[in-house]
Amino acid sequence: MTKILTCLLLFSAALCAQTADTAFFRAVMLPDNEVPPTGQNARGAADIIAHVVRDQSGQIISGTVDFLVRVNFDSDVTATGLHIHNGPAGTNAGVVINTGIGAGDASRAVKAGGDTIRIPVQITGDSATPLAALRGIFQDPSGYYVNIHTTDFPGGVIRGQLQRAEGIVLLGFMDSANEFPAISGVSANGIAQVIAIRTRDASGNLTSGEVYLMTTYNLPGGSTFTGFHIHPGLPGTSGPAVLAATLPAGTTADPSGSGLLGPFPFEISLTNALQVSTFSTLFTTPSAAYINAHTSTYPGGIMRAVLRSTDAMTFPVVMASANETPTPKATATFPGVVTLYSLRNQDGTIAAGTVLFDVNYRLPGQAQITGLHIHDANVGRNGPISIPMIPTYDASFTTDTGFGNYFNWSPPVSNLAAFIDTSLNPENHYVNIHTAVDPAGVARAQLAPIVFRPPSVTAAISATLDKSTTAVAPGGLISIFGTNLTKVATNLNGWAGSTLPATLNGTTVDIGGKRAALLYVSAGQINAQVPVDVPPGPQAVVVRSVVGPSASFTVTVAPVAPSIFLYPTPAVVKSADFSIVSSANPVTANDAIVIYATGLGLTSPALGTGAVLPAGTSAFTAPLTVTIGGRDAPVISSTAAPFPPGVYQIAVSVPSGVKGNVPLTIQQVGAKSNVVTITVQ
Repeated sequence: MTKILTCLLLFSAALCAQTADTAFFRAVMLPDNEVPPTGQNARGAADIIAHVVRDQSGQIISGTVDFLVRVNFDSDVTATGLHIHNGPAGTNAGVVINTGIGAGDASRAVKAGGDTIRIPVQITGDSATPLAALRGIFQDPSGYYVNIHTTDFPGGVIRGQLQRAEGIVLLGFMDSANEFPAISGVSANGIAQVIAIRTRDASGNLTSGEVYLMTTYNLPGGSTFTGFHIHPGLPGTSGPAVLAATLPAGTTADPSGSGLLGPFPFEISLTNALQVSTFSTLFTTPSAAYINAHTSTYPGGIMRAVLRSTDAMTFPVVMASANETPTPKATATFPGVVTLYSLRNQDGTIAAGTVLFDVNYRLPGQAQITGLHIHDANVGRNGPISIPMIPTYDASFTTDTGFGNYFNWSPPVSNLAAFIDTSLNPENHYVNIHTAVDPAGVARAQLAPIVFRPPSVTAAISATLDKSTTAVAPGGLISIFGTNLTKVATNLNGWAGSTLPATLNGTTVDIGGKRAALLYVSAGQINAQVPVDVPPGPQAVVVRSVVGPSASFTVTVAPVAPSIFLYPTPAVVKSADFSIVSSANPVTANDAIVIYATGLGLTSPALGTGAVLPAGTSAFTAPLTVTIGGRDAPVISSTAAPFPPGVYQIAVSVPSGVKGNVPLTIQQVGAKSNVVTITVQ
């Protein structure tokens, strides 16, 4: 249910010229998927990561397709092909994206018991067939399959249909003090990072999943790591090691005691119920799982962390050689995206973070790329490296054509001050790519342009975005629109606490001179909770960013201003399973439904501004009525929702005698809500 409430308050951004985009696809490769089936004892999992560049219209004009294929055969085989084909399940079709593995000298030895194949495929604008396939995969991946061919099975030995994948980034504060049972005689800490990627079918059932585990560490030097796992379990409890990284034998800590463990992959077995449930928890309630590192001295665990979701701050960039100082020898552009993922403290400040670098390099020819970093300096100046892709060395590699993609997550960032300032003043930081020919930098881009003007508020309405709701209420949610409201957009995905923050990325909101609680900030829109102690009447809204305050904008505050959320269909769910009520999922008489709304005023007992409803408690609104199809619907309860503050949930019973697409409305203390339509069977 939290996912539904969160989606009510999220908004997307528009395309810009020459934008970069990356999508994940996966395929579970099995011998029975071949036509005809091969009957072999083999399987594989293919990660297909498609990095594309789009023109101003949004059309894909070039890209890189990364094949990361893990296979397991019971004997050594020789691969003679690894391709993407354009055909649905149960049919054979032609090759549309070719990795270059082939017969003879182009073949590839694959070891028994588990092997990995990593190959990037470059797709230029004049590659008609692969480019059309790349566009098609983004539109409907189910019409394409990944296939491995061998000398024994030249038509294909294992294959799988592509599915679009979704991923999350989790972080956690590792500490020996978190271990249970408690340990003594050691002090260890670090920041753990987990990337989880999954595919699901149309019904939402898991079809594949994988995790990548890594952690920084500070512990006794020379310690031998014996395990690195994700366990189900709350703080103060112990659970089994379920999602387990395979550590190379003799993995030891750096003699200094500080370093990085991982990243290590782990593929989920769909036949292992505990793996499936633990993995699914990472997407729904990650705090119900923990990550643990074990050593030979502390086999039960030397440090562990509760896992937490992160928020994402995205910076689309077009790196160019023209931006370099001094002018480099090569001339090139590099469309890309830099994304900062962070954990936040209760007050909204950043506590930890990691960076995803995704850069499409377009050099004039062969080059040796020697580094990719974030530097601290404004336009026209050179500054020191503050956030490297890899802290301990530059991952140098050679490109034969000058065309490709550089994609990787950094470890948890050690220079937190630079990370925080990037969220406040991105114009003072730039991303830079270096080559052997241009070691000082071949192309760069500031993470954002300079914002000179303070915020300007142009509108403020109920966060349901129904224009008929012209007033807001104390404790309800408000959406504020304008320009320059903040420099960097963010939400509460990485936040944890009991009271929502009053500041996000340097931006605050005052309503009637009272500080509002924030849920989401962007340059054009802010979602906030109206302070509970704002009096009724015309009240001034003032947004303050790091640049300065806005002029005041007047909004009408009423004791109550009921308004029902749209999702974009009405936010009305069946109480039995929390499924959205729709024409395809109608309700019947006497069904219990839950309506999500805002603006229902103060509660009893009272909740402070931004206060999260304590677990196991209820806060009731003033009495109200609900009509469905013109008939009174018996109200079961009307309370504050568990999260986020400012959302209310009204449980009612569908009255008899109404059918079809009927209006639903709320009335409270003489104020009527917007009218939404639900389907009653």
